[in-house]
Amino acid sequence: IDKPVSFDLSSVLITGALGYLSMHLLDELLHNDSVKKIYCMVRNKSRVNYLVRFQKMINYYFGNTLDDLIAKKVNLICGDFVIENFNMSDSDFENLANSITTVIHCGATVKHFGNFKKFHQTNVIGTEHIIDFCKISQAKLAHISTISVGGYCQSNNEICLSEDDFNIGQIFNNHVYMITKYLAEYHVLQAFNSNKIEGKIFRLGNIMPRLSDNVFQYNFKDNAIATKLQIMLDLKYMPESYSNLILDFSPVDLCAKSIVKLLELNDSKTVYHIYNNNIIQLKKILNFSKINCKIM
Repeated sequence: IDKPVSFDLSSVLITGALGYLSMHLLDELLHNDSVKKIYCMVRNKSRVNYLVRFQKMINYYFGNTLDDLIAKKVNLICGDFVIENFNMSDSDFENLANSITTVIHCGATVKHFGNFKKFHQTNVIGTEHIIDFCKISQAKLAHISTISVGGYCQSNNEICLSEDDFNIGQIFNNHVYMITKYLAEYHVLQAFNSNKIEGKIFRLGNIMPRLSDNVFQYNFKDNAIATKLQIMLDLKYMPESYSNLILDFSPVDLCAKSIVKLLELNDSKTVYHIYNNNIIQLKKILNFSKINCKIM
């Protein structure tokens, strides 16, 4: 699908606002003069109020450096995109729909392992609710996806997932994250293709510590790549199947900056790959640690 989409960034809704990428997109938008209002959607949890959770993440990533801009531009919304009407009253939902010009849909379950039903509810059904919201509000959609929609290929084949590809005969091996993010993209592309909504898709690589000061995500133990690296370093063993594995390390701050820059362009691309093209073999990464990992 190639058609120009012009984003109005004056009033932006961010879903999954407490996430690693979301926080850095918020930082970029706060410093963008075109952005007048940012609505951050945060769920209430049983023991922790959404206001407290938001402040905790802001303090972790930015200290108090954004306080003035947040007071000026940010509206915190208590809502859940997995539930119809975001679990809001009809009047609150209608007021939100009348206020938004762009939705950046970052919200997803990204832990790579878990119950399929839960992943499907968040990543697929939740995305369908966002599409419905964009239809009602006529807001443009920036859908945050993943390079992982490329899945796996047979080891004796080489296939390329380009920015013009979606179904390339990839294999998912029952990987709940890959499958549900692929299905989410399918629904978004269907909505674009039928002219129900307009927008763009951003497929992210391995989001890693920010370039400016190496700060990593708050819940780093949920990061699949970081966890695998730590296990291999602890055991001093690396699976043979991983020995030639190629990885990208994409600093979160540069990913956020790239997405906002692309939203400001009125070009005809629909899908973008946001990742560090300086790829590296896993075994070279382990060598940096000066720990000799044996292949098993």
